[in-house]
Amino acid sequence: MVHRSANRRLMIGALIVLFLAVIAAIAGVVIFLASKEDTPRSTPRQFSPVFDIQFSINKTWNPNYGDPNSADFQQLSTRIRNELDSIFRAAMNNAGEQYNYTEIISFSNGSIVTKCTTYWKRNSHTQKTKDSITITPIDDVLIYQTLLDGSQTAENDPVTFPLLSNIKDGSITVVEVDTDKTPTTTSTTTTLQGINIPDHNVMIKYTLDQNQGIYFSDFMNISVRFNTLYNQGFLFWINDEATSDYVSMDINDFGRVRFTAKARYERVEVNSANVGHSYTDGKEHTVRMWRTGSDANELHLQVDNDQEALLSMTQPSILSNDPILTKPKFMYLGKNETTQNGFKGCISHIEIDGVNPLVEIYRVPRPSFIDVTPNNTILRNDVCGYDDITVDVSDSVCQNESLLVQFALPCLATNLGSVLAAQNQTMFCSVLENIADCIVDRIYLATSVQCTDDDKYDAVRKFESQLNIVFATYGITYQIQPCKYFIKIKNAKGNQHTLTDREEGIVPVTPDFQISLDKKGGDLQQH
Repeated sequence: MVHRSANRRLMIGALIVLFLAVIAAIAGVVIFLASKEDTPRSTPRQFSPVFDIQFSINKTWNPNYGDPNSADFQQLSTRIRNELDSIFRAAMNNAGEQYNYTEIISFSNGSIVTKCTTYWKRNSHTQKTKDSITITPIDDVLIYQTLLDGSQTAENDPVTFPLLSNIKDGSITVVEVDTDKTPTTTSTTTTLQGINIPDHNVMIKYTLDQNQGIYFSDFMNISVRFNTLYNQGFLFWINDEATSDYVSMDINDFGRVRFTAKARYERVEVNSANVGHSYTDGKEHTVRMWRTGSDANELHLQVDNDQEALLSMTQPSILSNDPILTKPKFMYLGKNETTQNGFKGCISHIEIDGVNPLVEIYRVPRPSFIDVTPNNTILRNDVCGYDDITVDVSDSVCQNESLLVQFALPCLATNLGSVLAAQNQTMFCSVLENIADCIVDRIYLATSVQCTDDDKYDAVRKFESQLNIVFATYGITYQIQPCKYFIKIKNAKGNQHTLTDREEGIVPVTPDFQISLDKKGGDLQQH
């Protein structure tokens, strides 16, 4: 009996073990399948694609177009860039949301052979709807087709696209740049013309003269890019010499854009469409005004690719009288002589009927027909910012107790990438010493402090003055964008530098910013 009982217990135990093994096996299979279902599928590596583009425009060649420093080159490049912006931002399946910006590289004879480089934020765009997901690859095929379709659309709208409507058939070529393998090279590019206006009291005044080549009258096509955090100020104001007539574009109290024209005894005003958000968000925006109709009495106003506003005037109207201003005399940027608080932020790429007045302000010496007040105001030739750079800032006041610096320094094949936290000037000098000692193509620094909206611009201005002191003896030039807190630095000489003792007292005070330094002195890339 004892032996039989023992055998029974062994059999029962074996069955229990077998049962548990089966349960464990089933559970293992379930867990394995679940893990396969839950594990996200590998996706292609995202990168920022770059494309070299060439096309020819049926337009009379001007030898000045071959000189990147000439006003004619700057004006033509701005006009083409604005038209390309409109076309690429309307790319298929909303892929235009990933469009960043275009640089004009050169013009050459052949009517006008245009070479440019276009930069995109990601190599694909995902559009989700209730019923489907559409992934549009951003490649040379998309760029070519978008430009081809855009040029064909432009032929039907020569008022909006006076240049791209004249692209020669078969002249478009698109080549994707291999950013992983292509070394950094120095190339000749046009500098985007923009003005960072550092305070609400700054006024820039042009005295208009046909002999100077800056003169407006028809106001048929206007394009302005801007970047601000404040619901006030003129993007421009142009008034007549002998009357109170004027044409202006400003930021209204709701953070939208307003175009106003007053001539004789009539005044017309159109505000950009209410699309549920303001344009005083620190991001770059492009506003366009154009007139259509048999008597040019239909006024269109559009910001970015948002809904356009349309004002259609009955006859007679000041819009049907050409020109609107009989003798425009002064143009103001930021504010005029009667306003108290002007525009604070960045204004760039102003183009009025094909004329870009900003190219004149950086000539050395500054032309006598341009006056800036207060007299000690420092203006920088700048770019207003990029949409893919975001700034997260809390509501606390600016702090300067410690700064966090993230490195990506492939220094002599040694990856120093990590987070370095240190106190103010010790950290800053250490960063610069690392930059000086490393042989790299590019170096990235990211620093964060806490600021309120009201303190952001002042903090950046302080930091800019400190950069001036630190880098003056090194021949390093840079551009700072207070609108996006994105600082671009390039070493003009391509030399290696080390800090001297006199710079060790520098204390950086800045909101979120990023520095990109090209040690080889080449053109900066956007990051």
